[in-house]
Amino acid sequence: MLIGAGTYDRPDQLHPIPAAANNLDDLHRLLSGPGGVLDPDNCRRVLNPASLAEIGNLIEHAAEQAADTLIVYYTGHGILDSRGRLHLALTNTDPERTRWTALSIATIREAIAESSASTRILLLDCCFSGRALDALTDGPDAVLGQADIAGTYTITSSSRTETSYAPPGHRNTAFTAALLAAATQHPGVALDDLYLHTQQHLRRHAHPEPRRRADNNAGRIVLFPRTTSIPGPSEPAAQVVSGIEGTENTADKAAATSSETLGPAEAQRSAGDAFSPAAETVPSLEDIRAGLLSRQEQEHKTKLGVYERILTDASRGALFAALRLAIEEEVISAHGVRSVVWDTDLYYRFLVDPDEDKLTVLLEKQDGALISTQVWEPDEAITSFYLELVEAVRAAGEDRGVLLNDPTESVIRLSKLLVEVANLRAQSPMGYRDTIRKVFQKAEFGGPEDAWFFTERALIPAHRPHYEVLYSRLDEMDWSDHLRGKGWYSADQALHLARLLAPKLAADQAESTGFGSAPSPSPQPSPPAPVLAVGPRSVAVGRDAVSISTGDNTAATLMPPFLAPVSQDPAPQDESAPQSVSAIGQRSVAVGRDAGTISTGDQPPRPAAP
Repeated sequence: MLIGAGTYDRPDQLHPIPAAANNLDDLHRLLSGPGGVLDPDNCRRVLNPASLAEIGNLIEHAAEQAADTLIVYYTGHGILDSRGRLHLALTNTDPERTRWTALSIATIREAIAESSASTRILLLDCCFSGRALDALTDGPDAVLGQADIAGTYTITSSSRTETSYAPPGHRNTAFTAALLAAATQHPGVALDDLYLHTQQHLRRHAHPEPRRRADNNAGRIVLFPRTTSIPGPSEPAAQVVSGIEGTENTADKAAATSSETLGPAEAQRSAGDAFSPAAETVPSLEDIRAGLLSRQEQEHKTKLGVYERILTDASRGALFAALRLAIEEEVISAHGVRSVVWDTDLYYRFLVDPDEDKLTVLLEKQDGALISTQVWEPDEAITSFYLELVEAVRAAGEDRGVLLNDPTESVIRLSKLLVEVANLRAQSPMGYRDTIRKVFQKAEFGGPEDAWFFTERALIPAHRPHYEVLYSRLDEMDWSDHLRGKGWYSADQALHLARLLAPKLAADQAESTGFGSAPSPSPQPSPPAPVLAVGPRSVAVGRDAVSISTGDNTAATLMPPFLAPVSQDPAPQDESAPQSVSAIGQRSVAVGRDAGTISTGDQPPRPAAP
């Protein structure tokens, strides 16, 4: 069963793939031609299936009829539902309604499993096709490589997170072209070797690399003929199913499509020439460059689509998928991301736990103080949960009135934040990727030019994302004057919020909040040194060292045994300045005007003079 989806009812969301028809024709000629493993009458092509019921019935029939070998091939768009499960697009697929309009890989798995065929082969040429390998295993605890469908061999065109590639102007998609080239250049090889040759071909052309999973001895099967003599498109074509309107010969249709999309020169190439050894050309560096850049662009657009989807899909699954991806890509903090509640000083903090399928929204004050917690259960209705968010704001006494308590505004801001940060992190020449990572919040103080990012570790001006003020250095200098000197007049407000958030973020990193993929807390350094100040004099007591400043001397750090010279006749104390003592356990410091007495508990008290 060869299935291809090249045209779609929603071309703005699923762009056409002209090469899909050629893929079906070329594979059919190779599989059912001279020396092929299939009889032409048993090798069926389905081009642009119009409905889920239609293609389901055809796959079911093929699985029931196959006695020796069952082959299912698909070329088209692979799309993910809100929970990251792979579906294969059909002509009438609505990407927002994948469950009812696209073919689930789980459905194909069931049909293959129920077939009496001794050998089953699944070939997927679509984006994210590597997820089919997960669907064919025995659940999350299955050992990698052990499909629970005996005698099954699966090859996918990409990994579970990659897009596949259809080079513009080429007769075939990248994966299918490589598969055909491997079959013709290495005739009669078993599936295991065919996969390796296909992988090498794609790697040589800088295309996404395939994945495979084999069970039992399926890898020893010879799929393609032991001869490189491949019939061209002029030979009679077998049955082609196109929608539910009946059958037609697609050879002329494919040629016409090629003429329109590829130009006369490309359209005149025969199917045999398209992937014969003589016709394969060594790519130029420009070809490699174009392929690499196109692949990177497609991958980036796919990720942005996940973040933008929550604007058109209000489901829990869409929001969960966006937050999970953002954490994986270090776009947001694993401890959540905050979005302001419109026209209030409150914030929604969105957190996910991918392992537990848990999505939580906290209502917080500006300083991170928790007000309430709302957990969005998997079976809870969308409207019900958003009403909970409305009631939470109302209970906090911040309801601004009719038409003004709107949590969807916070989700819109969240989507824009994810897209903005993902775009900033897409390239690193200006250093953005090093600074803009694990964002916790974005705040605007008057307008876009007065916006600031708050990451897990630093305050960053949105209009200068290469510049950062580490929270650990907030007290080292007068940052307010320094930043306002650069013309950043909202610096005071940003610094104030940073000082409020810094302790909260530090606490989150020190202790796991229990949400999502937050990393296990690493060993923390000793508590910050308490400071005792007497006028201009100060002493900071740490676990193993003491810092002393007398106001007229540069601060010095003393470590046991104390390195500062001690006078045997220290200067007289000013009785008018009382001595102050700071004690921490067995450690103590007495501060006088010109000297201090220090004890760390493991040594007798000793005076230390500047």
